Amino acid sequence: AVSERAAAAVENAGRDFAPQRAQVLRHLSALGREGLADALALRRARALCRGDEAAARNADGVQALAESLVAEGACCTLGQLAVSGNDMRALGLSGRGIGAALSALLELVMAGDVPNERAALLERARAMREG
Repeated sequence: AVSERAAAAVENAGRDFAPQRAQVLRHLSALGREGLADALALRRARALCRGDEAAARNADGVQALAESLVAEGACCTLGQLAVSGNDMRALGLSGRGIGAALSALLELVMAGDVPNERAALLERARAMREG
C-alpha cells in the first residue's frame, strides 16, 4: 500500500498545479485529498532541492486552497452533487447516460458555472438532455 501511494505521488507530481479553485477541485476529484497532498508534498520537495522557492510556494498555495475547499465542503465528487442517478433516471436517462450526465454536472459545479443546488442542476440536466 505504501509503495502504491508513493508511485501515485511520483506519477501525479508532474501535473499542472495552479492555486485556482476550479483546477484544485478537479485535482481533488481525480486524486482525492491524500493523493493530492502526497503529490504536492513531492512537488514541493523537488522544488526545494532545485532551489526553486517560487515553485515550493506554489505547491504550498495549492495545498492551502485544497484544505480550504475540503473544509468548506466544496463539491468535487459525484456523491456530493445535490442530484443523484435516480434524479437522472426520472428525467428519462438510463445506463451510461446517467453517469455521463452526472459527470458533466459535476464539471459544471467545479467550474463554478452552476451552483450545487438541486433545482439548478435539474434544470441544467433537462437542458443538456434536450439540447
